[in-house]
Formats: sequence, structure tokens, C-alpha cells
Amino acid sequence: MHKLIPADPHYRAEIDGLRCLAVMAVVLAHAGWAGLPGGFLGVDIFFVISGFLITQVLSAERAEGRVSLKQFYARRMRRLMPALVVMLTVSLVLGCLVLIPSELRELGVSGAATLLFLSNFYFMDATDYFAATTLNLPLIHTWSLGIEEQFYLVFPLLFLIPMKAALRWGLIVILALASLALANYGADIKPSSNYFFSPSRAWELLAGAAIAGLRRGSAWGRGMDWAGLALL
Repeated sequence: MHKLIPADPHYRAEIDGLRCLAVMAVVLAHAGWAGLPGGFLGVDIFFVISGFLITQVLSAERAEGRVSLKQFYARRMRRLMPALVVMLTVSLVLGCLVLIPSELRELGVSGAATLLFLSNFYFMDATDYFAATTLNLPLIHTWSLGIEEQFYLVFPLLFLIPMKAALRWGLIVILALASLALANYGADIKPSSNYFFSPSRAWELLAGAAIAGLRRGSAWGRGMDWAGLALL
């Protein structure tokens, strides 16, 4: 039966393996496993993977002259919304059963922010991600989805605007460095808010985008793959 389903030309099996490593790291870190205290960085790995994959797709479409924001956003909604709506529905139903009124009110507001892909900004004002109080925030994990979707709202424009490929890749690197500088600055002056701030996180997705550009047509791309795995 699987032969009846057309293969996704952009599918990368090894990327699923990296995603598995990233998710396992986050789960083990939150479970309190002492052997992996930095496992929360799995989210950062996920951001780099997302930037890499989305850039591969957009680059291929740009080369074929068929970049469409409408189709791009439609694909994102079809991919995300079914699972997101189910997760929010289950969370709200369970919340009605077990939460006190003030907690249920917070769940409703954070759920609305999640649907609008703005939960990172909501939690930026509500908590420190590493504080013990986050145990009372059932949707705290959606902050990363907000950052990812805000990035996807803007980034495709770089491939829609006509410009030379070298200029596009150079601009991606410049934006990544600017975001990294902002992240380092924010980590010093307001680290809690900086953790959720999408402009401070953009460099991770842009790093993945830059890697996609460097690897494209590169004879040493396989070496980059192994080097990345070793770094992880």
C-alpha cells in the first residue's frame, strides 16, 4: 500500500533521526535525568533543523520559479492545526475537571495565545521558563511553536523577493549574526524574557537556513553531516 503514496521529494530520513535525538534530550532533561543537564538544548537543535528543512523547500521552489506564500501557509496549517486543536481541546477538557478557576482562566488565555502563535510572548510576561511555577502552566511547551511560526511568517519573503542567490544567502548570514548578537545582549540584561523572544531565537533557524545554502551542491556536504552529528 505504501507504494500508492507518492514519496515526498524533500523527505530526509536522517533528519527524523536528529529530531528523535532532540526530543529525547528534552524529555530526559525535564524528567530530571542527571546525566543530561543540558538536554533542554534539544529545542535549539529542533530550531536549526526547521530552518534547514524549510530553506531546502523554498530554495527548490525558487529554482523552479513557483514560490507561493498562499501554498506555503496552507501547507503549514494542514500540518499543524489538526494536532494543535486536538491537544488544546484535551487540555481544556481536563483543565475543567482538575483546575481551580484562576488556573483555568490562565489556561484559556494561554490557549488563545497558542492558537494565534503568540504563546512565547504570553509566557515571556508570565514566567521564567526554568522556574518551578511552570509546572502549573500546561501549555508552556507551546512557546517554541510560537517562535517557529513567527519565523515562517517572515522568512519566505526572502525567497519571494527577486534577488541574486549570493545576495540572499549573504543576507541570511547577516540576519543570523544580528540575531545572535541580540541574543547575547538580551541574555545579559533580561535573560528570562530573552529566552522566549523570537528575534533572539531567529539566529538558530537562520543557522539551519545558512547550512542548507552551504550544503547545496557541496561536495563536502556528507562531511558536514558527520561533523554536525559529532557536535550534537
